[in-house]
Amino acid sequence: TDQKKLKKNPAICTKLGGFVCQVVKAILVAQDDEKDTQNVIRKFNEYTIDLEILTKLGIVELLPVQELLE
Repeated sequence: TDQKKLKKNPAICTKLGGFVCQVVKAILVAQDDEKDTQNVIRKFNEYTIDLEILTKLGIVELLPVQELLE
């Protein structure tokens, strides 16, 4: 994938930003409830974000969160 195109795509930035906000909120709630934050992180790590990812062939793909954030 072309990293520059991914970073300039407003849909990707918006969806990823929303996802990050959900994760941070869930972690803060878990901390307030004195729960294990690692379980929260694992749960969100398994989610897949439905983003249009540009490839050299113009194919739309789904990327696991871990792969997207690496």
